[in-house]
Amino acid sequence: MPTINKVIESYNEVEKLSDAPLTIISEVLWIIVGLIFIMHLIHNRKFLSPSKFLFRGAFLFIILLIIGYLSYTLNSYDFSMNEKSWKENTLAPYLQSLHEHNEQVEDFSQLLKDPDNGIKSNYVDEDISPIWIELATTTDTGEKKRKNR
Repeated sequence: MPTINKVIESYNEVEKLSDAPLTIISEVLWIIVGLIFIMHLIHNRKFLSPSKFLFRGAFLFIILLIIGYLSYTLNSYDFSMNEKSWKENTLAPYLQSLHEHNEQVEDFSQLLKDPDNGIKSNYVDEDISPIWIELATTTDTGEKKRKNR
């Protein structure tokens, strides 16, 4: 049974795929720049002084580092999963594995003072700061509960 953290992590992996087309285009462009630069080095090797050749060699090394980084980034993407398959294969099984428990919510309030005594919200986007809430519920048997953890 997947946990909510695993569901969120897999969603973050799927969300990273939105950067893949830009990464592919960038890598192709840097490969073209690298090939043109290598051709320039080969064509003008007789006219380059040792210091200029060393400077251009360092520049070529930087180009190769950029291409390597982009290749590493592309390799880290999980192309086997898109958002639709994430919903079907990860989110839906997680939601179905949760047990159903019916309670009527009487009061749903956000805690502004002493938030450590509340229920912390979880967001898929980690940039959103959580809020703390407190629930007052009534169970199927009529028992009233106040949930704050």
